[in-house]
Amino acid sequence: MYRDVGKPEVKQFILDFMTDLLSTYQISFIKWDMNRTITEPGTSDEFQNPNHAIWIKHVQNLYEIWAELRKRFPGVEFESCAGGGARIDFGILRYADQVWPSDNTDAFDRLSIQEGFSYVYSPHVMMCWVTESPHGLNGRKFHYHFVFIVP
Repeated sequence: MYRDVGKPEVKQFILDFMTDLLSTYQISFIKWDMNRTITEPGTSDEFQNPNHAIWIKHVQNLYEIWAELRKRFPGVEFESCAGGGARIDFGILRYADQVWPSDNTDAFDRLSIQEGFSYVYSPHVMMCWVTESPHGLNGRKFHYHFVFIVP
């Protein structure tokens, strides 16, 4: 129902919902996942009109939501989750305490992911989980010493 964050009413719904949630419960950490981008943002004619730039409005409203939530709840730590889609940007780093660069938690794969990430972003904002060995996606086996050193 509320999918287009570029719409003012969706922006307000999210801000109201999050304000109510953070005011009601003692939450100290929010992981904001961006695994779904807009796949049908309109026709090329609509992009010529700045009022129809759906993705731009989405990101602008997202930044405004985060800015307001950070102001209202300065003690809450926020993580932006990119889900491997290269959707971390310098703009969100104004509001995020940390970022999750990829859902791929395989320790060997993380070496290249983290290297590429570090070419553009400061490594201190990058987060990663330590997961099982053998890895659930590809069956690779690593000694836990290696798995804990990589992230």
